[in-house]
Amino acid sequence: MMAKKYNQETRELILQLNKQGQSVPSLAREYGISEATIFNWKKEYTPDEETGKSQADIHQMEKKMHRLEQENDILKKAITIFTKE
Repeated sequence: MMAKKYNQETRELILQLNKQGQSVPSLAREYGISEATIFNWKKEYTPDEETGKSQADIHQMEKKMHRLEQENDILKKAITIFTKE
């Protein structure tokens, strides 16, 4: 069985309804989404009390950090090339 993909808007709607008091089981029944999926979204998008960042925020920051490290490496190589001449 292939996993369904839910867009960001759907995830945010479900999490907002849950935050407003609707239970995960009732949301799962009403929208046809497994309870496990909703609990995973809650885990991914709920900010950590200590850091204030969610797993999704951390993942996005890690991707950006990796891209910036690659750009830095390119600039370092360019400096090496241009300072030789």
